[in-house]
Amino acid sequence: MPDPALRPIDVIDGASIKGRKGLYVLGCFDQRITFYSQQVRGLALIHALAEQDYLREKPRVAVIGGGAAGLAAAAAAALASDSEVVLFEAADDLLKLQMGTDRRKLDPHIYNWPRSGADDPVADLPILDWEAGPSSNVRDDVVRQFEDVAGRRGNLVVLKRHRVTGARELDAGGYELTVFDKAAGRLRTEAFQIVILAFGFGLEASETVHGIGDKSYWDNAGIPGAEFRGRANPHYFVSGSGDGGLIDFVAAASKDFDHAAMIQAVTSYPNMEPVKTELLAIETEARHAKVLGDPFNLFEAFSDRIGPLIQANGLVTHLARQLRPGVQMTLQTRDESVFTLGSSILNRLAVVATIIACQTTEGHGFNHLTCENFSRVAGYKPAADEPTYKLNCDGQIVTADEVIVRRGTDRDSVRQPFSDLLTGYEAQHCDWLDRLGEATLIPKLSNDAQDFFRDLARSAHVAGSRRRIALAQAAMPM
Repeated sequence: MPDPALRPIDVIDGASIKGRKGLYVLGCFDQRITFYSQQVRGLALIHALAEQDYLREKPRVAVIGGGAAGLAAAAAAALASDSEVVLFEAADDLLKLQMGTDRRKLDPHIYNWPRSGADDPVADLPILDWEAGPSSNVRDDVVRQFEDVAGRRGNLVVLKRHRVTGARELDAGGYELTVFDKAAGRLRTEAFQIVILAFGFGLEASETVHGIGDKSYWDNAGIPGAEFRGRANPHYFVSGSGDGGLIDFVAAASKDFDHAAMIQAVTSYPNMEPVKTELLAIETEARHAKVLGDPFNLFEAFSDRIGPLIQANGLVTHLARQLRPGVQMTLQTRDESVFTLGSSILNRLAVVATIIACQTTEGHGFNHLTCENFSRVAGYKPAADEPTYKLNCDGQIVTADEVIVRRGTDRDSVRQPFSDLLTGYEAQHCDWLDRLGEATLIPKLSNDAQDFFRDLARSAHVAGSRRRIALAQAAMPM
């Protein structure tokens, strides 16, 4: 069976910026962004560079960003060469976002559901491996392994609280980075032959809508909690159609939301085979329509074709039992369709099941609003028993007790220091994504890359994940 992973030359082609030798972009413009997929992209790039002899002359390597992609690339580069590898992270810790919550679950393959293998809880990576679990647990396991690589190799330098504020190409080759050292309070410059931009997507706004404070997706406080005011009909207003918005729509509608339990309930519910078949058929049709430029309403397809199936097999009834008493849900999106191809099939299914449960359960309700922006109605002062918010959605007035905004992150700000170097890259990368299709959406680490890094890790005596350590201990003779 052929290896489904991208060839090294294709990996480099997707990460390279035309005309910029030694400069690579890692995951910042990709689709289907998950913790696992970013790790795979980082490992695949370093394997490709090593396989194509880009690391043979021991170039000095800079990795900008201490997220999932940056850690994977930096650890891999330190193992794959004797080059000095410097990781720059603006925050005071690595994988800072994932430290904030134990109520969000990270799962390596569930984004691919209902395809086969999606329920495997083990990432099965050759380095920085992990098992599905609470975000903070996964983060701790991965950081521990990363620090073990740094300690054993000696060629990996980690600079926290160092923000790269600019970069320019040098006439003699390579790049000069301008770095602000937060602890010292000063700027300095450093030169590198290879620079990997793994700065991610920026941070969520603290106040997307004036007068409504946003809570980060990665903060425990950002997950809708139990209804404690005893309202007869609590009304939740959720803004956003990405995965964050869809997950929090289900969370807001649920009286006792448990992310892991929600995934388990949806993916393992009895008599789901006809549902899975139809879900994959809809996905294929929607992607084909996108290529042709034809309209395709994903939400209508889910409602008309999936709705009857999940009502018949009982999934809707199951989720209806989990609803907050009397909950009224409003989902605001910028597009007519509630769903986009950028979100996961699993989250779309959970949302459509929740919507049908709200619509068919007495005393509950659902409303979908399409508008570009919304704002708080000026001068509204609720009485004790009235909703907290009155909102104007392009002329449509609605009220809500809680407002959850999931509009994504500020990508422009995080890209700004590298804007000159990135000129033309986004269009170039979109062409690459369209050309290689599914292999870029769900990246896989090639068998050669797996073997390559496993051999390197074994030679360096790098510790594995908690799971692998436990398995090794269990296999030891008494």
